[in-house]
Parts: sequence; structure tokens; C-alpha cells
Amino acid sequence: MHTTSETLDGNRVRLIVDIEESEVSAAVEKVFRNLQWTMRVKGFRPGKLPRAVIEAHIGGSQALRAYAMEDLVLDAYVSAVNETGIEAISDPRIEILSGKEEGPLQVEAVVEVRPSVSVAGYQGMEIILPSSRVTEEEVDSYVDRIRSQWAELRSVDRPILAGDVVTMDLEVRGGPQGEVHLDDYVYEVATVSDVPEMGERLVGASPGEVVEYLASVDAGPSTDTGEPDTGEPDTGEPDAPEPVAESSGSEDASGKDRGGDAGTIESVDAVDVDVAAVGQDPATTGAQTAIHDHGTPDGSGTGGGDAVNQGTVLEVKATVKQVEERVLPELDDKWVRDATDQDSVESLRADVRDRLANIKMSIRPKLFTQKVISALTEYVDDEVPSPLVESAFQREMESLARRLDEMHVSLQEFLASYRGDDAISQISRDAIASVKADLALRALADAEGIEVSDGRIDEELSRVAVQSGISVAEARAQYERDGRLVALRSEIRKSEALDWLMRNVHVVDEDGAEVRNEVLLGNEVSPVGE
Repeated sequence: MHTTSETLDGNRVRLIVDIEESEVSAAVEKVFRNLQWTMRVKGFRPGKLPRAVIEAHIGGSQALRAYAMEDLVLDAYVSAVNETGIEAISDPRIEILSGKEEGPLQVEAVVEVRPSVSVAGYQGMEIILPSSRVTEEEVDSYVDRIRSQWAELRSVDRPILAGDVVTMDLEVRGGPQGEVHLDDYVYEVATVSDVPEMGERLVGASPGEVVEYLASVDAGPSTDTGEPDTGEPDTGEPDAPEPVAESSGSEDASGKDRGGDAGTIESVDAVDVDVAAVGQDPATTGAQTAIHDHGTPDGSGTGGGDAVNQGTVLEVKATVKQVEERVLPELDDKWVRDATDQDSVESLRADVRDRLANIKMSIRPKLFTQKVISALTEYVDDEVPSPLVESAFQREMESLARRLDEMHVSLQEFLASYRGDDAISQISRDAIASVKADLALRALADAEGIEVSDGRIDEELSRVAVQSGISVAEARAQYERDGRLVALRSEIRKSEALDWLMRNVHVVDEDGAEVRNEVLLGNEVSPVGE
């Protein structure tokens, strides 16, 4: 086979594959031999069917050639892809130009390929990372979160503040189930509520006061900040699974997670989940369970489900009965000995300081990778092709479904509780970011002249072979047969481009101090808290 290629407009490539008549004849003979063994005709043993008998049963001599064409055309396309090194992003439009009935075969394939984008300006890129220095304010905040686990509730006669625990009678009208009444509903202000705008509406109200307002379901669950729920999940612990789309980065050829720009950890508060249950008083959690058991205001019983049509207006009436504030225990050596494994306030603060420093240092490399990819992606202004976005979106959805399955949650349940449209929109944004990151890394590799040697390909195929229990030659043959060798080379090339950028980009922390790339890449040890 011989291939020629021509670049067309619209990120398309035209491939012309010429197949010699001897190759066509060999393919026809292969089909004939296969049918000899698989076709059953009375009076003939397997493998002994005459050619004329086979042709008579399948529609004539041209039928054998037609059968052979199916495999030849597919082989021709795969061969053309391997030979030219193009990466198709859509199904090809294939046409047989000549040789359908006799003689040499000529096949045309027109396919859309990845566009080339510009990342001009990347040479001056600077990455700003959070400081690894632990402040006394951070230590204070962490210690207070630990103390909050032993906080007591004290009734107060004053207007409601964020963080207070409020007992009230709640009435909601406007859902498909009519009116919902909950007596002695306990709600901690500043936490997510099943009732839209609950937090910000209660702040400032006093015991005995009635709070009435209209709320649109579009706003979604919200906190006392007055901002509608954005659909963004709690960052949580770095290694904890989260029901959101995966990062917009890519996984390199070695299978090592390179991260992305989604779920970026900006501070220690996002990761110190040892005290994640802060403020979860049994009375509060019990009431939250009650509203789920009795049905949410929309009557769905799912705690903020999508049973109410978007645009529905709810009538909310909350009669404040009691306001309680949290009283933290006295921070002294006695409490420290009773509540922790430390023996003094000083030793507790020292332990917390060390833990925060280690957390900051441990999340820095992944955060560095995420920020590098995100920053490079910002240079891509080109519109990304829809086939790439659709493919990335499908991968994001499949990954999300797998992660939810590990938590025994169905995708449908998640989308309902997440207010479906918001979740889909977020995954769509992640898909676009993923495509832009892919194109940006390819553009960087082009700009820096990064190429992948055959030896590097062999290293990766050797790893695949070991994992699959086959020889390197077999692994290579599989990749070539499936047309995956070009994709493998590209993944390695992107990985090496990212490694190059991470070694050469300028990095500072939020205090303006220089950060050594070698430390972030794990090639140099840095003192904790540097």
C-alpha cells in the first residue's frame, strides 16, 4: 500500500491509498480460504468446497471481491493513519475511487483532524503558588475547629448571626406536593439548606420573629453568604473521591495523573478534614434528617431534588423559636489533655503547625501541575472542534459514573441532587478545558521541537507488554493494527512537553518569594515550611 495526503480546509485531511492488484488478489484468496472452512454445503467436507460452489452460494465471483474489499478498505485507512501520523477526531468519509471490480484498488478517506493552536507568550509564564509558610492565624483557625467539636450550645436572646443554631417552625408552599410543615426544624445558619435562601434570610431575625419571603427554585440551596449554590462540590481531602467531573488535565503515557485546573486546592482549609464535622450538633443533624424523611419543600424527599420545575416560586415562612450560639471550650492544658493526644496548648499548637506545614508541602506538587496546565490553556483563544469536546464530555461522564458507582450512588441520583443542569454545565466546561489543555500541550511540543524517539516508544510498549503478559512485538502489532501507535506517541510527547514547561516556568509564592522548580518536581528536598 502507498499513501499520499493532502490538507484541506476545516482541519480536514484527504488520504489517498493505492493498493496493488496482488494485494487485492491475496485478500480475495484469504476470504475464499476462510469460507471454505466456515461455509456448510451438503455433500462437501469443511475445507474442500470448490471456488465455483462458494461463488454460486454468495452471488458470483464479484461477491468474493466485495467481501475482501471490506477488510482491505479498513486496513488501508489504518495503514494510512500510521504512515502519515495524523490523529483523526471523527469518523472518516471513505470512498473507493477505482478497482472496485478489477485491477488495483484506490481508496480515498477524508477525515477531520486536531487543529493547530497558538500558545504565543508562554515563555513569560509565571505561576503563583500559595505560600508554604504556616501563619499563626492558620494555627488558630485549625485549633478552633478542633475545639468546635466539643462546643456547647447556649440559648441567646439576640438577632441571629452566621453560625448560630436556630429552632423554628417551617412552612413552604408552591411545590407539587402542596404545603410542607415542619415543626421544631433545627438549622445551622451558614450551612447548605434544603430551602433556597434560608441562611441569608434568617440572619438578623430575633426569637419570636416570623420571616417570610418568596424564593425561586433556580437559586438552588444556598448559605448565609447570600450567594446561590454554584453546584461546586466541597474540595475535601486531596485523595477523597468527589462526585464531580475529572480534572481538565491529561494522564501521561506512564499512567501518572498530571492533574488539571479543576478542584484546585488553594489553602490548607480545603484539606484539613480531620475536623470536617465541626458544628454538626446531634440536634442539627437530626433535623436535617427529618426534612429529608418528611419531604423537601418541593415534595421530592431527596433533600433538594429536581422535582420542582425550574422557575417555580416557593412561599417560605419561618417562625423563629430559639436561637443558640456555640460556646467553645476554654483553651487550656487540661482541655488539651482531655480532648487530644497532646499534653499542653503549646504542644498542640506545635503539632498543628507541623501538620499544616506537611499538608501544604504535600499538595504543592499537584497544585503546581494543575496551575501550569491551567495557565498554558489560557493562551488558547481558538475555538475547539465539537467532535473533540463531545468525546471529552463522554469520557468525563463515564469517569464520573465510575466514581459514583464506587460510592454506591447512581448517576441519576447525583444529577438530581446536584440540580442536573448545573452538573452538566460544569462537566461541559471541564470537557472544553480538557480539550484546550490537550491542544495547548501539543502546540508547546511543536514550539519547542519536542519529539519522541522510537526508543521511548519501545519503553512504553515494554511497560504495556509486561502489564498484559505479552511480548513487546505483540504489543506493537496490536497498537499498529488498532491505529493506536500514533496516539501513544502523542501522549508521550504531551507528557514530555509538560515536563519541559514545569522545569522552565517561573514560580513564585504569594509572598513573592522564588520557588525552585526542582523542589516541586521532587528532584530536590526542601525544608518543611520553606
